[in-house]
Amino acid sequence: MVGYLRRMFPRISSALALTGVCFSASLSSASANEVRATVTINDSGTLIFQNPNSTGAPLSPSVSGTYGSSSVAASMGAVAVDLDLAGRPTGSDSATSGATWKEDYTILGGSGAGTANFTFSLTGTFTAGNLIGSDQVNYGANAFGNSLDSAQYQSGNVLSGVLPPQTYTVPVAFTYGTPFTVSGGLSGGANLSGSVGFGHIHMALRETGFTVAGGNYTASSAGGTSRGGTFASGADYTGFTLANSVGHTTTATLVGGTAGADRDISLNFLSPNGSLQAASDIVDVKGPLTDVFVLQLNYDLAAANTLFGGDNGLFLAWFDTATGVWKNAVAGNEGGTSTFFNRAYNPLTDFSLGNWGIDTTAHNVWAVVNHNSEYAVTASPTPEPASWLLLGCSGLVLGYRRFRRA
Repeated sequence: MVGYLRRMFPRISSALALTGVCFSASLSSASANEVRATVTINDSGTLIFQNPNSTGAPLSPSVSGTYGSSSVAASMGAVAVDLDLAGRPTGSDSATSGATWKEDYTILGGSGAGTANFTFSLTGTFTAGNLIGSDQVNYGANAFGNSLDSAQYQSGNVLSGVLPPQTYTVPVAFTYGTPFTVSGGLSGGANLSGSVGFGHIHMALRETGFTVAGGNYTASSAGGTSRGGTFASGADYTGFTLANSVGHTTTATLVGGTAGADRDISLNFLSPNGSLQAASDIVDVKGPLTDVFVLQLNYDLAAANTLFGGDNGLFLAWFDTATGVWKNAVAGNEGGTSTFFNRAYNPLTDFSLGNWGIDTTAHNVWAVVNHNSEYAVTASPTPEPASWLLLGCSGLVLGYRRFRRA
């Protein structure tokens, strides 16, 4: 990545090398459980640097100039880059944005060595036009120091539109009980020299959980807790549960369902989503495939009171990648009929695809579903923006189109 950035932006990288605050340095020196971000913009010959460094806290530095703006948002498990730059008939302008995060994980439940398959989602928009000569617009994403994806447009190439949601799986060797570091980074930039070209980059990279094949395990990190379990064909999912250690300390529980084949099931609590007002943490469910199962999440009543004025109207939500909207979880089902119950789940009568409800006494919401997805508790469908909005360090912004895993 160091060479990549220097090839893309020779003028900026030279200046960064002199100051000692460069994006490449944040990649190589950040310790575990840290996030770092770098934003630069060259406006009429003036370079501005921001290189905040914080342990675990979200970052959202931004720099604006006459001809462009460059911003990043970074937190545990996620990075976003927003960059807009317009060229001039005379003179030159450059801008870069980049961030990294590193986080310690510890996986328990076995002995010796194992392999965890971490997944990452990359989405966004990447537009360039009227590029001449050495003009260029580009982005690059990486995990564990290895490139996940990159693209560069130069000398008249034009691209406009939405980058389809892309999911990457990275196998990581670990030792049970021994902490290891998960990392990710995202960068973007534009270099326009004496032209009327333009570049727009609005990208998001997020770690979306992991699985350990054939294993029963638990895991913890600064971003949340995870659990995996192996179920033989015909086994009952009921009672498979996980409590998060951070955020709203949500508990996710499968309270019904049967494995249609041998299944490896995982529950992963993910980093907060700043574009979704939620009364729970976000949990990613992997493994049941098309099996019908019942997912129950408890909700934070204090958060529900603050965000929604109470718990009336709360429901289990699912992120619909086709529309970019959080919807009722049963809307993602293949088949079934949506039916609401204002009470706790009853396993004797309620195990029917499409049933859903809320138990305001125990502060739980539940739904009978048949899709692997990310789930959370909210009170109304919330559209996610086409590009990330930087909401400051009070919360992580994850305005991207997440990929629904089959």
